[in-house]
Parts: sequence; structure tokens; C-alpha cells
Amino acid sequence: MAKKKTASKPQANQQTAKAFEVRMRGLHQQASRGRNVRHEKPIVAIRKALAVRKLAQAEPVLEWSGTDQVAVLDVDVHHGEGQPSIEAMEAIGRQIQPRPRLWWVSHGGGLHLVYAAAKGFTADELAAAARGA
Repeated sequence: MAKKKTASKPQANQQTAKAFEVRMRGLHQQASRGRNVRHEKPIVAIRKALAVRKLAQAEPVLEWSGTDQVAVLDVDVHHGEGQPSIEAMEAIGRQIQPRPRLWWVSHGGGLHLVYAAAKGFTADELAAAARGA
């Protein structure tokens, strides 16, 4: 007589994939009053947070725990004579290696480069290795 196959139940000690959480808040707003965005894929959570157009607070901030899964390299420029144009910063952004998963010119004229863990490297390791071509 053949044994009947049954679906196995997950073991109590097995962990299920935890959603990555990004908190959006205003620069001067308490973190507890921010808005949370979750997704299993960290880059998708970041993209969803960036897509939010209605945030009641000025100067939006995105934050999350740790830098293993996602890290941002914030490249600042000094204002004054010789400050690069937005077009020049965009050209630099397109040349950065290793390639960030997301990037944009910040409101201050610098760059925000978003790295995600990949190919055995943590996000902060990739961000630390970033350089212009």
C-alpha cells in the first residue's frame, strides 16, 4: 500500500521572510509620527517611499535599520564659485561604479546613491567602494 503524501507544515523555528521597512518623516518630525512603507524587497520599499508625493512635513527623510541590505551614499557639494551644475552632477551619477540601484541629484545639488546588497557584498560595502569613472 502506498503512503499518502501530506503537505509539510513549517517548523516553529523556521523564519519567514520579514518585510523591509522604510520610515518617511519630516526632518523635524518625531520618528514615531512618520509613515512606514514595507516590502519584502528592500529596493521596492525604497521606491515606494520615494513615490509618495503627499507628506505633510517639510524636508522629507527616509530611514531604516542597518546598512547590510540597503545603504545610501550622500555626496555633498560645497556651494559657491565652481559649484557643478545639475547636469554635471547627473553626468557624474551615471558614471559611478559600482552602479547604485537608485540615484538622484539632491535638493542641495549633491548626489544620493542607493546601494542594495548583491553578489556577496553588503550594501554598505558597495557604497564604500563607490568611485567616479
